[in-house]
Amino acid sequence: MAKKTILTILLAFFLISLMIGSSLMMDEGEKTEKYKEITFKETSDGWIGYKENQKIVLQFPPSELEKIESNISNSFWTLSKHYITFLPEERLITPVNKAIDLVNNPVIACIEDQEGCENYPLKDCKDSTQTIGIIKITESEEQKITLQENCLTLQGDITYLSKTIDKLKLDKI
Repeated sequence: MAKKTILTILLAFFLISLMIGSSLMMDEGEKTEKYKEITFKETSDGWIGYKENQKIVLQFPPSELEKIESNISNSFWTLSKHYITFLPEERLITPVNKAIDLVNNPVIACIEDQEGCENYPLKDCKDSTQTIGIIKITESEEQKITLQENCLTLQGDITYLSKTIDKLKLDKI
């Protein structure tokens, strides 16, 4: 009977040690980064953090985004309507889809009339008002973010545009 009890205790100890060891090993490989009071964890879906039950998903780690300068006033984000305007090219789909998460009730629009714009309104910076914002996304060799008269212009290559939109998400926190 004593051998059986010792064997049971050893087996239980082994199983518990195995479970603890494997859980420690899993945590060891996780990459995390802190931005303000939020800890972001790298996952297969990107870098994920939470602020007051709100899930924030970034494609790039926060440390890579700190280099991008943006000074967009909070009043821009609270406008009653935002048009996200671009030229309908396959390469811009990812940045445009990411920009949708920046504002409430976004409306997709085209910068100019061309093939693929038949079902979208035409909007450019001249269409911004005191209550309507425009987010204009264009692919360009020049990389910049500008805000003039409620028109936020994002220019750059696809990677820069995606990083910029992640940076704007962080700035809104």
